[in-house]
Amino acid sequence: MSLKVDKQNIIQVKSAVVELLRSAPSLAHICAKLNINYSMVADWKRDDKAFNQCCKDALEEKVDFIEGTQIQEAMSGNTAAARDVLKARMPEIYGDKASGGREP
Repeated sequence: MSLKVDKQNIIQVKSAVVELLRSAPSLAHICAKLNINYSMVADWKRDDKAFNQCCKDALEEKVDFIEGTQIQEAMSGNTAAARDVLKARMPEIYGDKASGGREP
């Protein structure tokens, strides 16, 4: 059974979704945690430009954190992390041969 979302609590629920996007693995996990329908959140993102932008910003923060962690690993000598960072940042040089990159 889903959480009843109404005019009185919609702002709080949307805020909770945005906050959880910074740390939860996926929107599906967030919906399960809050006991709300995934399709309802998808509708909010489609219909509410401000909410959609807040969601994008929260996801960008998470990606920035993950990238930073990967770069720290690379700089500490983790060659797999270094390879991943270089492939992502400089695919024309370090990308897979199948994607047009060349071997370093």
